[in-house]
Amino acid sequence: MQDTLSDERVLEIRKRLNQFCLENPAVSNRSIANNIGLSAGTISLFRNNKYNGNNAELAERIEGYLNNEQSSLNESVSKGVLKFALTTAAQDIFKVTNYALTENTIGVVAGVPGCGKTIAVQEYKQRNRTTILIQVTPLVSQRSLIQDICLELKIPVFAYSKHSDTPRPISNYVLFKEIVKQLSGTKRILILDEGENLTVQCIEVVRRIQDFTGIGLLLSGTPKLLDRLRGPRKELQQLFSRVGIWKEINLLQIGDVKAILQVNFPDAMKFANTFLQLSKHNGRLLQHLITLTKRTVIDTGEALSDDLIDEAAGSLLT
Repeated sequence: MQDTLSDERVLEIRKRLNQFCLENPAVSNRSIANNIGLSAGTISLFRNNKYNGNNAELAERIEGYLNNEQSSLNESVSKGVLKFALTTAAQDIFKVTNYALTENTIGVVAGVPGCGKTIAVQEYKQRNRTTILIQVTPLVSQRSLIQDICLELKIPVFAYSKHSDTPRPISNYVLFKEIVKQLSGTKRILILDEGENLTVQCIEVVRRIQDFTGIGLLLSGTPKLLDRLRGPRKELQQLFSRVGIWKEINLLQIGDVKAILQVNFPDAMKFANTFLQLSKHNGRLLQHLITLTKRTVIDTGEALSDDLIDEAAGSLLT
């Protein structure tokens, strides 16, 4: 028979649950309760240390739920070949995004290519399914941006007539009004990745969507995005004055590399410093280096070493 959890263990699980809910605002007490067959009120009482029942038994069930959720998250693979790891950059981006979501404001994250912005926002959407994530292309226009948002919201962009088989494009104005209608009163966030590609006209569109609906808005991009928001012409001053939080995202540090290796290549943990230096602190280069190193081990049959990793790095375009 399993021993009853100690008070210290119950406290640890309570802290873990509250931290999990903080990092995943779309997870409610009700959704947790539904997963373990209890009421939302019971979960709320436990989280606030006010539950009068058997806390040890409840904590054990909650721990099982958290373990299952963590296993599921660890299996979610971001774009590319590597599994997601909660790096410092990802933590910072999650915090800014959560703040923009909960405070109904605009957040901005900016960093050089390879710092992990895109992987982080993709993972955020994976964890919070109501997130609206738009990958902005260099060819973006007002029309294409509105259509992309409509696609996420399942809003038709063409109308069909009884008298013609040819669909008629619905006007931007009508689509804009429908977007506002669907998002008003909701607790959702709109994320625009590669935001440096947005034109002034496109940024005006998302600014007005945020104005009218009160949803959270996150702009993610390179330092060029910040340069534009702060530019000498101040053409985006109306948006910049509404930014409630922003964060500069830095390149990888040793702790980040260890976190990535732990999830993707645990046998290489003791070579973390080598991976950091050869990847030049860049997440994209690190992804390729891990893949090349694994392939070199398979192809040569050699044991993992600093020299082998250095050999693999020779194939990187840096």
